[in-house]
Amino acid sequence: MRERSSRSVVGGRSEGSTIRPIDVIPAKAKLFRSVSDEARLIILEALGGGERRVTDLVGETRQSQSAVSANLANLHAAGLVVRRAAGREAWYTLAHPAVGTLLDAAEDIVIAASGGSYACISPCCSATSEIRTQVDHESDAAGRLGAGRWVG
Repeated sequence: MRERSSRSVVGGRSEGSTIRPIDVIPAKAKLFRSVSDEARLIILEALGGGERRVTDLVGETRQSQSAVSANLANLHAAGLVVRRAAGREAWYTLAHPAVGTLLDAAEDIVIAASGGSYACISPCCSATSEIRTQVDHESDAAGRLGAGRWVG
């Protein structure tokens, strides 16, 4: 995660940083609206594992082809994913490594806010010990959508 310096805004410019658009708030709001949908987050998480076709994402996310296509169009319009044409197929990937950083930061916030506990949906957990800590799962976590599913 990158460090942020404390900075003040003077005349539309942040002191001690690179020049940014004066009105970046609407762009940030558009980005957060794009990632506020669970189905789109699932697609972004899948794309974090590398380039995928719509067909691949349909199988991985258990969403319909039309839902995956609509969600990809939304994510593409927001600048979160890019597509590459290869013959009659389109391949999608995260537009920038910062998208993965954003997903990681969101997960860190969820974990911190949950006090480190979550309900595990993995077969490794018995019905009597559904609530586990992050430390309990470090050795068997298989990824964001793998071993544990965070609940808030």
